[in-house]
Amino acid sequence: LEVFRQESSKLEKILEEQQQDRDQYEDRCTQLEDELVALQIQHEEEKDRVKQDILTAVHAIRSNDEKSESHLTEKTARLSKELLLQKLNFKKLLGTIKKDVTGRDKTALIQFIDDHITTISLSAEEEEEDSQPPLP
Repeated sequence: LEVFRQESSKLEKILEEQQQDRDQYEDRCTQLEDELVALQIQHEEEKDRVKQDILTAVHAIRSNDEKSESHLTEKTARLSKELLLQKLNFKKLLGTIKKDVTGRDKTALIQFIDDHITTISLSAEEEEEDSQPPLP
């Protein structure tokens, strides 16, 4: 009977230890499930942040493209006006040359042409400086 009690006592201890182990495992499972849920939430938040970053980048690129297009449109309009002005100036120059060829001496005509070439060269250099594309 004593041996039976000892064996029974051992079995009860083993059962208690197993129950404690089971409780610990269940607690650990609960803890791991909570961590998994937290990681899933973090993952979803990170996906949302990345999605928002991508949308922001796409918006910035589109905005930059629109600005570039409007810049090109403005530049085309400005260059068209400049071309028209150059045509008018050239027409005036030819008229003046025609008049000077018939009326003045050749040295005055040469000086007038040189002055006009200098003026055109200076305005062309200014145009080159203005035609640099905008920085992104």
